[in-house]
Amino acid sequence: MAEPLAVDSEGNELLRWSAASTDRLPLVDTVVPMPLSLMVATRGTQVLIVYNRRRGCWELPGGMIEPGEGARHAAEREFLEETGQPCRNVHPAGVATFRLRPDHRLEHAAVFRGEVHNPVPFEPTEEIEQIAWWPGSPLRGMAELDAFIARAVAMRVEAS
Repeated sequence: MAEPLAVDSEGNELLRWSAASTDRLPLVDTVVPMPLSLMVATRGTQVLIVYNRRRGCWELPGGMIEPGEGARHAAEREFLEETGQPCRNVHPAGVATFRLRPDHRLEHAAVFRGEVHNPVPFEPTEEIEQIAWWPGSPLRGMAELDAFIARAVAMRVEAS
């Protein structure tokens, strides 16, 4: 098996990044669940990230896909809930495949790309302490798996 693309401090692994080449998410192994959607929202060359109070790290906005909800709608909903920012031009960016600890389960995450043209003031929530525009450079406390995905989407890298 190939080496993971990224590994975080807890041993979670990003195994594969499959970039979208059309207006659809890439086809993936449907035996592996896809319970999560993430948003890579850009303004110029920067990506909007959130500081998650519970996890104590910077990460991409996103969350669980609710029953009966599509992956795109989940990404848009979670983005608005976590950042309070309007996001436009949302389209599929790709699918990330993870091996997660402690049980080594495999999961896919749908990843979408959007743009924030006119940021509005941020109000902290119980979950999200702050937001920031990240230029892609090393950042203490940035989730390693999210950093890889953000760079791949913002730079349109294919790294399967």
